[in-house]
Amino acid sequence: HEDLAVGALAVAGELARTEDGATRLDVLVKGALRLLHADWAAVVDPGRERVLGGAGTEVPNDAWLVGFVNGATPEGLDTLDEFAVAELAGSGLSLVVCRGHLPLRGRERQLVDGLSALA
Repeated sequence: HEDLAVGALAVAGELARTEDGATRLDVLVKGALRLLHADWAAVVDPGRERVLGGAGTEVPNDAWLVGFVNGATPEGLDTLDEFAVAELAGSGLSLVVCRGHLPLRGRERQLVDGLSALA
């Protein structure tokens, strides 16, 4: 298993070196998927009602993801421990990560927040 902190730094470095927006989103999604051993991860644009990028197995369709992000609140996410949602700094986009086989812990949710802030 990759050390979470070392892996997060590697993804952060790759994000910093990547200028193309679509490629940055791909780096973010695949990095979150790998680091958290997630089932799937996706970047959602709820304003335009579409998914901009996703990876993993059985990523839900655009309508489900947009509805989920629009309905997600910090209080509600506390009871849904298989999901983490974080807004990408100032963009209106959200990173959604799902890991159904093992609950996402607090430090893993912080990792999603931190990577989203860099994207």
